[in-house]
Amino acid sequence: MPDWSLAIVLSTLHVTFLQAGSSFTNWPTVSRAADAVADDEADTVGDVETVGVAETVGVKDGLADGVSDSDGDSEGDSDGVSDGMSDVDALAAGRGEEECVSLATTNASRIAARIAAAPPRYFARFVMAAILPDLRARQGNSGDESATARTATGRVGAVPTNRRSAVPAESLAGLADRHLHSGKVRDLYRVDDERVLVVASDRISAYDFILETAIPDKGAILTALSLWWFDQLAGVVPNHVISADVDDYPADLQPFTDALRGRSMLCHKLAMVPVECVARGYLTGSGYGDYVATGAICGHTLPAGLRNGDRLPEAIFTPATKADMGEHDENVSIATVAAQHGAALTGELERLTLEVYRTAAGIAEQRGVIIADTKFEFGHDGSGALVLGDEVLTPDSSRFWPADAWHPGQEQLSYDKQGIRDWLAKDSGWDRHSPPPPLPDWLVERTRGRYIEAYERITGRTFA
Repeated sequence: MPDWSLAIVLSTLHVTFLQAGSSFTNWPTVSRAADAVADDEADTVGDVETVGVAETVGVKDGLADGVSDSDGDSEGDSDGVSDGMSDVDALAAGRGEEECVSLATTNASRIAARIAAAPPRYFARFVMAAILPDLRARQGNSGDESATARTATGRVGAVPTNRRSAVPAESLAGLADRHLHSGKVRDLYRVDDERVLVVASDRISAYDFILETAIPDKGAILTALSLWWFDQLAGVVPNHVISADVDDYPADLQPFTDALRGRSMLCHKLAMVPVECVARGYLTGSGYGDYVATGAICGHTLPAGLRNGDRLPEAIFTPATKADMGEHDENVSIATVAAQHGAALTGELERLTLEVYRTAAGIAEQRGVIIADTKFEFGHDGSGALVLGDEVLTPDSSRFWPADAWHPGQEQLSYDKQGIRDWLAKDSGWDRHSPPPPLPDWLVERTRGRYIEAYERITGRTFA
């Protein structure tokens, strides 16, 4: 990077960090946290959607995202400011000094304004958002599969590509008068006063956008994996599923069985608790960003010196607020949840979240998969019992890492949509403000393969 550009950026950062009251001295560590905080985490700890309590079964997508979205959420824990500086060097090549000075000056001003107005714990996301957009927007679409080489390789089959991300079957238009809500992935329909129909589409989201391109079979994979986990966890906590066999559905749903088969669940209607119940067994994502900034996550003080991807001494409960779709969930303390929902309910949410996570993590570990973190949704059924709702332990709501590739201190290989985030952020030329571009065919196939591999590796079954 030219001296004049680096000087402008770093001098501005020095001043604005002081203004924000920051005391960061470990720049490489901070840089690694930048994308983790900026990521749409509920996409990671899943891709979340909010459904009204009155007519809800608590359908919230992902990760994730971790998880989900992840988390959640997200939304990409892949590059930091130190990586970004290399990008600036590469992208500035061939530009005139006047153009580079203009870009650096403009972005430095943006950094100053945005950091000064923000809470110190979020300054890293603003650094990432301000330094790179103008340069990355001009990078162009290379279509090079190597851009996502850091993610786990999934089984790839021949699939139709660039399919639109509509509700899974247009024939469901006959249920329009029963439609309650559509989120990033799932659609919710009223069956009667006590039951709802949850339908998983092939839609996929990233950075709080529902993408134009769908991932074939994604809805069926998420449904199958959730059902498998509900069975495994039945002895730990009851769940909201009545049946996923379309032949058992009410007579008035039978005309739609072809569209619903394999991607729908008939469920009890729940009064959802408006809290993202996140369990973390490893330090990553927004939790890592909070740890770098404060040494703690949601009030849990952690040992000093932990690296990105390190296993925590014990799993922790890190709740988050439920934001409207398109907004970020926010990590909150257990005390905050208790103040809003009562100590008794908060204690039960924590107990169930950790018990479910520990059980699932043990099962996955036997299959060579690490569940780094995940999010759960709980609600009260008609009897007042607290039960597990939504999807559970899918790549959209969890971070799955292959255990044989786990290396703390760096970003981990993962069974999720991180490759899509990486391509959008680095190789697509997208500005993160306009609608994202269609995904290339190779990335659609690769993502589908990754979801299938997660399902098959965890369940031991073949996805057909």
